[in-house]
Amino acid sequence: MGDFGCGLEPSGFEKRKEAMGPKLVIVMVGLPARGKSYVSKKLARYLNWLQLETRVFNAGQTRRRSPVSQSEEDTRSNAYLNHPAEFFDPDDADAVTRRDEIALRTLDDLLSWLQQARSSVGILDATNSTVQRRKAVSHRIRTKAGPNVELLFLESCCYDQDLLEKNVQLKLSGPDYRQHEAESALADFRRRIELYERKYTSMDQSEDEREFPYLQLIDVGRRVIANCINGPLSVQATEYLLSLRLHERQIWITRNGESHDDVQGKIGRSSSLSPKGARFASALSSFIKEQRHVWEVTKSGHQECHANPRIENGTAVRFHTLNQQVARPGFQVWSSIMAQAIETSQFFDEDEYKVRNLRMLNDLHAGKMEGLTFADIYRLHGEEMAMRQQNAVYYRWPGSGGESYADVIHRLRPIIMELERVEDHVLLITHRAVARVLLAYFQELNWEAITEVEVPRGRVFCVEPRSYGVTVATYYYDEDTGHFKHIRQV
Repeated sequence: MGDFGCGLEPSGFEKRKEAMGPKLVIVMVGLPARGKSYVSKKLARYLNWLQLETRVFNAGQTRRRSPVSQSEEDTRSNAYLNHPAEFFDPDDADAVTRRDEIALRTLDDLLSWLQQARSSVGILDATNSTVQRRKAVSHRIRTKAGPNVELLFLESCCYDQDLLEKNVQLKLSGPDYRQHEAESALADFRRRIELYERKYTSMDQSEDEREFPYLQLIDVGRRVIANCINGPLSVQATEYLLSLRLHERQIWITRNGESHDDVQGKIGRSSSLSPKGARFASALSSFIKEQRHVWEVTKSGHQECHANPRIENGTAVRFHTLNQQVARPGFQVWSSIMAQAIETSQFFDEDEYKVRNLRMLNDLHAGKMEGLTFADIYRLHGEEMAMRQQNAVYYRWPGSGGESYADVIHRLRPIIMELERVEDHVLLITHRAVARVLLAYFQELNWEAITEVEVPRGRVFCVEPRSYGVTVATYYYDEDTGHFKHIRQV
């Protein structure tokens, strides 16, 4: 495999090294339908949340923009017919050359982007399933980016047949096949996998790659193998990936019920609930109990069927799990250690819920402004409010313990790790700034948008991880009825 060239000078990164922080290239490895894109997107979401600017470069997207032959007359409207399974034949020299060109062109785009001062992590989302390809990719990175850019190979393996079948079925709704008849599309994709399997070499099977830094994820976190991991960005990525799991569950986020300090508009202090806040707390426990039951009934198997069809004997059928028992997840309630949050959790039966009080969920520390109203702060510390308005994310309240939103983000890293790892449902009872930061993570919001996230008191957000991302449902507490109502998205 030769050097196909790109517009970068070998010294491009070196010329900019004083203006740039650490850089990392993550190279995905694995057969089709092994969850590479899922892992890439999850990791990018986390790193971007930490303000490590990260972008995924997908070789499949580059391929779909490329006609199967050199003729520009080739239609691009029929994606999988334009690149049918035979395009992935490892014994077809011309096809191998084209695929290598596409992969390295995608890598060149990544390396060009990585030269920007703010960029931190580029993820090459491609199969990279042979030793030859991985060596070419590594050589290209070292030639164009130099020795100081971190390199991490991330291999996603899947031996769980149920999980693999779900991944295969999901491909039918992907860009290669979504416009095509299910039976022929599925046959084509299964043929593509067979062709890849002919030459696939796992990272741990190659003596030539024993010194490469790589991480193997098996069945999306059931087992993890790490090899020669070093470098600050590689370590941060690895810490997150070690927590990654794939379980159906719900993550609920809400603020504490109204406290006496809230009534007076005072910020930052621990304060007991008002009577109105106590009513909210009681209603919250009833609502969560009801929603837990709804989830279990929905997932019980008596009503469950998968949205995508399986092809059996030439017929598309939906497969049901009528007689299967769906595992009943536990339910954890996490609150901050501030009185208003602890009291909001008081009505949850500890025989049914594991209740934990966590300092990391405390409100953004207001420093010497604790116990003041915003009117007081404007009157007494107008210059501080002016600075806060200029940069709400990085502004830190003055005084002992004062925090910024950026501080809260880094404080919540262990919470995010645990939320990714835990198999139970979780309700987090916290405070406005913390709820904003958590929702920003799940909804992939830019840092600049964090302080604008609307989290009114009495709202409850339900986050459900999916194979394609997350869904977020919102409920509000109706004080007149004492019940929660779903807010329908427009």
